Amino acid sequence: MILAYWHWVIFGLAMMAAELMVPGAFFLWVGIAALMLGVTTFIFPFMAVPGQLVLFGVLAPLAAIIGRKVMRNLPGSAEPSLLNRRGQQLAGETITLDVPIIKKLFVFLFSLLQEAKIFALSGRKPWIRQGCKHYGVCSFIKRICKQTTR
Repeated sequence: MILAYWHWVIFGLAMMAAELMVPGAFFLWVGIAALMLGVTTFIFPFMAVPGQLVLFGVLAPLAAIIGRKVMRNLPGSAEPSLLNRRGQQLAGETITLDVPIIKKLFVFLFSLLQEAKIFALSGRKPWIRQGCKHYGVCSFIKRICKQTTR
């Protein structure tokens, strides 16, 4: 059996296509090694199958090692990704606020206190549960409601 150059070209293209579906960059370099072997068998068409397999066994790890070194030296590949890490994305940034944080906090607390007074004056119990995301503030409002209804 003789493996023609187009066998290796098809195998190399299949490895590169597999790279699109599998994370990492290993199949890319195996595909490049197969393409290099396809070029070699095109130049030397009567190379025996065991010789082709030995050459592929040498080229594939060599291409993977060289490819890893090339990928490591690319600009920007050493930085860790901050995708989906909003807090870390903002670390070290200088931001200009439209409204001071203290003022926003007072507006937030004032609106909560207004709701507490409305509940207290209407005679209803506050609807705040223990699972509230602002539980500390909500328990404070509960105490205010209890004090105003006494």
